[in-house]
Amino acid sequence: MANLGAFPNDTYQFTKVVVALCRAGRTAKAWDLVYTVKSAGGAVEVPVWNALLTGLSNVRDFSRMSIVFSGLEAAGLANVVTYGIIINHLCKSRRVDEALKMIDKMTHPDSASAPDAVIFNNLIDGLCKVGRVRDGLGLLDRMRNHHCNPNTVTFNGLIDGFCKAGEIDTAHELVGRMEEEGIPPNIVTLNSLISGACLHENNASKAMELFDEMIQEGHSPDSITYFTLISGLSSVGKMDEALSMASNMMKDGFRLDTKSYNILICGCAQKQKKLEKAQQLFDEMSNEGVKPDVVTYNILIDAYCKAGDFSNAENLLSRMIEANFWPSAITYGTLIHGFCQKGDIEGAVKIFRSMEGSAGVRPNTAIYNILIAAFCKSGEIGKGVSLFDEMPGNGVPRNVVTYNAVLRGLCEKNMAGKAFEVMDQMKEEGSSPDVVTMEILTGWLPDMGEIERLRFFAAPPALK
Repeated sequence: MANLGAFPNDTYQFTKVVVALCRAGRTAKAWDLVYTVKSAGGAVEVPVWNALLTGLSNVRDFSRMSIVFSGLEAAGLANVVTYGIIINHLCKSRRVDEALKMIDKMTHPDSASAPDAVIFNNLIDGLCKVGRVRDGLGLLDRMRNHHCNPNTVTFNGLIDGFCKAGEIDTAHELVGRMEEEGIPPNIVTLNSLISGACLHENNASKAMELFDEMIQEGHSPDSITYFTLISGLSSVGKMDEALSMASNMMKDGFRLDTKSYNILICGCAQKQKKLEKAQQLFDEMSNEGVKPDVVTYNILIDAYCKAGDFSNAENLLSRMIEANFWPSAITYGTLIHGFCQKGDIEGAVKIFRSMEGSAGVRPNTAIYNILIAAFCKSGEIGKGVSLFDEMPGNGVPRNVVTYNAVLRGLCEKNMAGKAFEVMDQMKEEGSSPDVVTMEILTGWLPDMGEIERLRFFAAPPALK
């Protein structure tokens, strides 16, 4: 290679260098190197360009990919690997129509690069991932017409697509076609069917039947199989079976991760009889070296609040902060709602006021709504209105739920002046009244002799 000194002087070595640079995150350096060699009159063969294309695809550098591909195509150098890289990239970017155009180019009679099974598989999978399962299915015949035999990967993409689309019967028909053609289903096939049964048919029993068949046929479940079943069983409240499946998963050498524990804890926590088990699972996480996340804490805090056990709920909040997990607005909202449900509004306000100070979390509209509604229901209208009035200054938008809570309280106390002011604010802020708003006002304004005010409030802007 001209003027490059000791630089590797064969295509194999050059390709290795480009691959290494791209894998090291130095794709721009690989680009500069290839074009320096090209500018110096050195030979840059197709494998080198393909290696560069792969690197550019990994960093989603669309513009440079287009430059490389256009150059190769114009020179008649693009080969099946080149097209495969581009099609794979387009499918991952959900640009499947462009990928289909690439296949059209490859299948043109004048094309020197016919698509192979890998390219068809990528395109079928890409179509299924964007919900175009029928288009993906249509490519099966096209594959055969171009002397590409579908394989397990082909069918797995389609089966997974149809399962996710909720077309479970079609997915099972495709399994039958696989077997008729002598193509063996594998664990990926079965995982898709199990997932379809759990997520779309809400049929955990069917999923367990598939699992049992899988074992009988000699297939070993993997972590995805177990996770799918744990999730499916938990979602329908079959917690004993879900916990048993988790135990089997660990016996088979797989570890439960945070997401798996969260599903189990949530399932147990939703049944107060199993709240103790939910806490045991939480404690087990630490023993197993699995870190809880904000979701884990939120699930348990919510469960303890619903059970009226605010001592444990607040204890978890403290543990959460000690573990350097900052509570979210959801965490605080759960606690505040729990205290309000208990009737301890002052306790709820204490938590509310501690949010920004101790955790730096700003109360949102939902949290204000909880407190405003609680104050208004308890007859402490002044405190509810005070919170209502402070929202704009704190940058928190009011919504129709906010207005309904305040209006209900004001109407019940016949505080007409403030109620009329709130109605005017609602219109000024562009918050449209809903059915609840109108029920509140139609049950109060006529008795106040304010029929005209009600008509004006309810009329569309153009009619006022």
